Amino acid sequence: MIESYLADGNQKTPERHDLSLTDACLGWHRTAPLLETLARSRSAAVSATVRA
Repeated sequence: MIESYLADGNQKTPERHDLSLTDACLGWHRTAPLLETLARSRSAAVSATVRA
């Protein structure tokens, strides 16, 4: 599972509002491109299945 938050990482004490308090997370600047890549890959897989 991949979790996303505003900034990469996590923190032990609530000092920053942009970091998760629990699990280490991907920051938004890394999440958006990942989601775009996954969407393109899924779209290509569906297209390939429809053509088969």
